[in-house]
Amino acid sequence: MPFTYFREDAEEAWQDLPVDIDVLITHGPINGVLDSGYGCHVLKDKVDRMADLKAHLFGHIHESTGLLKIEGTFFSNAAQSVHLIALD
Repeated sequence: MPFTYFREDAEEAWQDLPVDIDVLITHGPINGVLDSGYGCHVLKDKVDRMADLKAHLFGHIHESTGLLKIEGTFFSNAAQSVHLIALD
């Protein structure tokens, strides 16, 4: 998986990412989750298809650190300190 890429290269960057995984670790977040508006739309589409995903761990966006649980999946932006917010 890529560490960094240009937005116009996102489709190619994530094309081989399997959707049958339990834990995903990436440099940056998906769009809309602990991302301050900088998350990846293409990665979000992939994650939305991951029925068995238990956790997505990432960093990069220091202004949006924290831990969210959304529909059974934990999203952790560990760029700095972590705060728990449950959305069940």
